[in-house]
Amino acid sequence: MNERVLVLRDAIVKITQILAGDGIEVTQRGVSAYVEADKSGKPKLVNLPYLPDNASEELCNAIQGFLDHEVAHIMFSDFSLIEESMKLGVKSVMNALEDTRIERLMGERFRGSAGNLSTTGQFFLDEYIQPKIEEAASQGDA
Repeated sequence: MNERVLVLRDAIVKITQILAGDGIEVTQRGVSAYVEADKSGKPKLVNLPYLPDNASEELCNAIQGFLDHEVAHIMFSDFSLIEESMKLGVKSVMNALEDTRIERLMGERFRGSAGNLSTTGQFFLDEYIQPKIEEAASQGDA
């Protein structure tokens, strides 16, 4: 087992609660990172992708950026605006703009976050986006 995995699993909960405030439930399941808010728009849960026992160093590094990204939502996002964007049918546009804004603010507030977020962005491109592009290209899809 990768010793770093055990350290990260424990650190994820502690770091989230230190940065975002006590009372935020922290889960580690699935492959998605997200913040869930209650009906009033107050964040109540942060989920990060599950870190398997045999996680690679690349995934361990990416998890730190996922953590910084989701905590940035808690610190800087107005969840009532996100809810409104869902009603207007522009959630994906709002999310793209909001992600850029909060990551910039997080990097300004915590210097190490900029590097973590960059590493996670590269991991996402390499593991999720590039394979889709290569698959489409191999099928002749321009």
